[in-house]
Amino acid sequence: MRNATHSLIKHATAASWQLDAVIAAARIIRANAWETYRASPDEHAP
Repeated sequence: MRNATHSLIKHATAASWQLDAVIAAARIIRANAWETYRASPDEHAP
């Protein structure tokens, strides 16, 4: 039972790291997209 619990925790930790990586990548992409959007001509202006 202990082995199964340890395995479950290991998988959960790996999934958590992957989720953090995905979130970090999304933030970087969103920031880059926002900079590109802001730097473009005023065709986007309201």
